[in-house]
Amino acid sequence: FADPNSIDPEAEAAEAIRARSVRDAVRRLPDRERRVLELRFGFDGEPTSLEQIGRELKISRERVRQVERDALAALENQLADVVAISGDDLVHAA
Repeated sequence: FADPNSIDPEAEAAEAIRARSVRDAVRRLPDRERRVLELRFGFDGEPTSLEQIGRELKISRERVRQVERDALAALENQLADVVAISGDDLVHAA
């Protein structure tokens, strides 16, 4: 009998691959885009507001929003080329 509380090794491996792919894609971003995402999504702690990021980077709140949008689009493009997720199955993108 399968233990319903046990961790599915296949799902765990798929999640590890997804996490590594995202980390690698973030590392490939230009410094400013990477920093905005780190601050905005709280990679090292709490998420930061657009206004606070703007003060730190000495750019406007609107410019932070634009950099964030561009960074997310770049990540989406990078990750689409690496792996596509179909249900619980990993499918290498063509």
